[in-house]
Amino acid sequence: MRKSILPLKQILDQEAAINEARWREEEAEERGMKKGIEKGIEQGIEQTVRRTLKKNISIETIAEIMELPMERIRQIKEQKE
Repeated sequence: MRKSILPLKQILDQEAAINEARWREEEAEERGMKKGIEKGIEQGIEQTVRRTLKKNISIETIAEIMELPMERIRQIKEQKE
């Protein structure tokens, strides 16, 4: 064998490291997508609460319909003002 050829173990170690890096990248991407989706859902909920508040619907009714705690509705209302 020539000296320039890497031993098999080194090659396998490099491949394992590359695969590990790819796996970590995919995991990070999935976590990022999940967080983005969750943030979008939360923004949609807040937008709906704000619209219903503009229609003078009571906090109690909004909380019941949206299945949210009344405290969360109050927080959204305070952010709006």
